[in-house]
Amino acid sequence: MTKDYSPEGWGWRREHHASYETMAGLWPAARGMLPARVVGRDRGAYRVVAPDFSGRPGFEAAAVSAAAGRAGAPGEYSGVALSGAYARAIEEADSGDRGRASGVLEYPACGDWVLVDLDGGYPRIQATLGRLSAVARGRAGRTSEAQVIAANIDTLIVVLALDGGRNFLPRLAERALVLARASGAAPVLALNKRDLADEETRLAAEAELSRLAPGVPVLSTSARTGAGIAELAALFGPGETIALLGKSGMGKSALVNALAGAGSGEAAPGAGPSGAGDVETAPPPEPGLRAIEGAVRDGDRRGRHTTTASRLYRLDSGLLVVDAPGFRELKVLGDEEATADVFAEVSELAVSCRFSDCTHTNEPGCAVRAALDSGELEPGRFSDYLELEAERASYERRHSARLSASDERRWKLIAKARRRLKDAERG
Repeated sequence: MTKDYSPEGWGWRREHHASYETMAGLWPAARGMLPARVVGRDRGAYRVVAPDFSGRPGFEAAAVSAAAGRAGAPGEYSGVALSGAYARAIEEADSGDRGRASGVLEYPACGDWVLVDLDGGYPRIQATLGRLSAVARGRAGRTSEAQVIAANIDTLIVVLALDGGRNFLPRLAERALVLARASGAAPVLALNKRDLADEETRLAAEAELSRLAPGVPVLSTSARTGAGIAELAALFGPGETIALLGKSGMGKSALVNALAGAGSGEAAPGAGPSGAGDVETAPPPEPGLRAIEGAVRDGDRRGRHTTTASRLYRLDSGLLVVDAPGFRELKVLGDEEATADVFAEVSELAVSCRFSDCTHTNEPGCAVRAALDSGELEPGRFSDYLELEAERASYERRHSARLSASDERRWKLIAKARRRLKDAERG
């Protein structure tokens, strides 16, 4: 099969071209480099695909450099490192908000567009173009550092599972939706492994997610049987980039393989048990490849971390898919608008509170407390909102110079309210 190296085929947009032009205006040497998309990272080095920009206005110098061997010709490159100057610039930059901004002084992530040249015969990344979106989460543990999972994503598919274990958690869906809204990507909710649930369970799960996320597409799929895969694939078109996010064991890699089968007219690649035959090493991003699938434990349906780093695949259909590693813990970064969007019923009630800085704890004229007392607002839903708001505030506190005394008092009151709600739920 002929490989497609058209820029649009790899997700190039006019916004990326504008970023390239801005950078070239400030740094003329960028004209001699070709843009390439990061498709993976192996042992500290990057894997990139450089599309064919020949004949495109603004890339004449890059075409001359490519012909002279000074810039990467169209194709796939592995073992690509950062140039020394760029790596030093990243280290010296203020990285207090790393992973959330769309600035250029950040380590490239899967899906980023970068500028590559040969730098003495070896491909080197010299710069990163501005991001249109960035799917970022807090790193596991007590650190507040952000981790960018994927960049320049059009749609983020949040994958849950109907396998009877703890893989269908509405609270996890809420967290993932906040992350998706904050990223700039459009969310889709996928309930995988529908073949392991009866129809009543499946319909109840779909209804619950639709209630939590009005307007967000909710689909049930089975990577094993192929059910729902065509409907999922129909949401996207060639040149679009999607990413899959979920816990280990949700079947994300199997969904990638199933989508690949849907695009080529083949049977779903996930149809059948995964085993040693599914394992591959350092797969290049070309059509026909399979993402590595892992097994789950029978006792609690928890999965293994089979996917260890984000990888971008280009399917036969032209769809670009990022298979991201599963997570044990999903820490949401600070984004007030995203939280308000996911918990729209709370934010809409808050507009009617007497005080604009109402903490919804004990102030008079609080519309949120009134809705809780009347039963209009579910206590569990409000508790989840407070938890995510407290997590957001904690992240922002760690990234601000100081927290005012009034803010400190506000979040102490909210913390007390959370404890009271949790005690009431247990009681």
